[in-house]
Amino acid sequence: MSEPIELGFRQRLAAAFADELNGRVFEQVYPPDTAGPMAIYRRVPGGGGASPRNRQARIQVTFRDSTYSAVKRLQKEAETLFGGMRGQWLAAEGVDCPVWVYGVDVATGADGYQASTRMRAATTEFLFRYAEAG
Repeated sequence: MSEPIELGFRQRLAAAFADELNGRVFEQVYPPDTAGPMAIYRRVPGGGGASPRNRQARIQVTFRDSTYSAVKRLQKEAETLFGGMRGQWLAAEGVDCPVWVYGVDVATGADGYQASTRMRAATTEFLFRYAEAG
């Protein structure tokens, strides 16, 4: 089951890109159809923090679309959105998520091309430093 940080990330990502992605935000795996654009996110090993008030989580997101410019635009917007989070709740306005973000480090990953689907991909990894309310 997903932890609050992952759920909050998904909620914020889906809300911020509602028009572009039309709800096509997936956890761990892509759907069987190959229509774009879409985003997939997953929690990757690393991070840590045993205390609920001092935690870290690494979340990787990959955007896929038919053009390189489209995925790079989505990637840049996500990096700006999450990279600028300091001292605020993670969830989008009006959504309950008990995660307070202290800061986010951003690492732009590799770009790719999937020949079988003719889709371009761009990946970014976010390191969230956060606390869970409760």
